[in-house]
Amino acid sequence: MGRTIVLGAIAAALGLWWLARAYDVEPSQMSRFLVLSVVFVAGSMALALVGALALRALRRRSRFLGQPHAAQDGQGRSVKKRPKRGL
Repeated sequence: MGRTIVLGAIAAALGLWWLARAYDVEPSQMSRFLVLSVVFVAGSMALALVGALALRALRRRSRFLGQPHAAQDGQGRSVKKRPKRGL
């Protein structure tokens, strides 16, 4: 996976460099675009991490408060343990 990420990053950088030369974009402006894109991607990753940690904390907190977990609401019981209905 790491190799794929590195190769993708190299291909993206080369593609941006090629486009900058093709459309006569100044190198200083191009470097600002690259920094902005890195900040955007890092910020998106940070938000995703914060969201995942918040969900994990909510799940743990609900278990400690004695509330049943969503998977423990009685819907997943075995057929053998259910009371006989109508027979």
